[in-house]
Amino acid sequence: MNYAPRNGPSGYTCMIFLHMPKTAGHSFKDLLRPYFRSVFEINCEADAISADLAAVGSHDLIFGHMPYGIHNHLKDNHKYFVVLRNPVDRFVSDFFYIRQSPQHPMHAIAQDMTLQEYAGVDSRVHHMAYNSMTRRLLSIDFNSSAWWVKDAHLDLHCLDDARQMLFDKIINFGIFEDMGKTLAILAGMVGTDDHMVLMKLNTTLARPSVSHLDRSLVDTIKASNSFDVLLYEDAIKHFSSL
Repeated sequence: MNYAPRNGPSGYTCMIFLHMPKTAGHSFKDLLRPYFRSVFEINCEADAISADLAAVGSHDLIFGHMPYGIHNHLKDNHKYFVVLRNPVDRFVSDFFYIRQSPQHPMHAIAQDMTLQEYAGVDSRVHHMAYNSMTRRLLSIDFNSSAWWVKDAHLDLHCLDDARQMLFDKIINFGIFEDMGKTLAILAGMVGTDDHMVLMKLNTTLARPSVSHLDRSLVDTIKASNSFDVLLYEDAIKHFSSL
């Protein structure tokens, strides 16, 4: 295997894959692993924020649930990649995934709630459940207190910051609903002529299709994820021009 990031034309030595929940992240990890010498996995929702960051620089693929900012612990050139998904579909999938995953921090809470209750910015639900994509694109200091307890408040400045991350190509991105083009962009970043195909998707079982949801419930989900809705709409327009 010719490890493209270090030996190829891509112009960087480390790829950082920000895994948004319910965007086929585990399938992407399996797809990318053969192209890299060493993978560093991090889950800032489960691990202490003081995970062994000193070891990050020895890996050429950093992958996991984390916000933007881990590159500050790298000495080498890096490129970010993230996949965005329709916010309503992603939120519904995430809710039912949490309900079937006892290890998830919000499992016990979600188990006792309906989707309508969960979508309604319920005080029992952690604020990271809402506008999750926007939050993960905001820069944080990995040496500060855990991002998982970061201030719940978002404003239009936060949305502008997230947009800048994507549209100024600080973070390269793909779209879940346009997987062919997303995989082509990723192959270019990796520096391979291989035809990339996701072999499997981590599908959430027993979840309703968004098209089968009551209109008022869809509107509630959109309202509680309004920043993600706006971000995604702009991302779709930008992505279509690439």
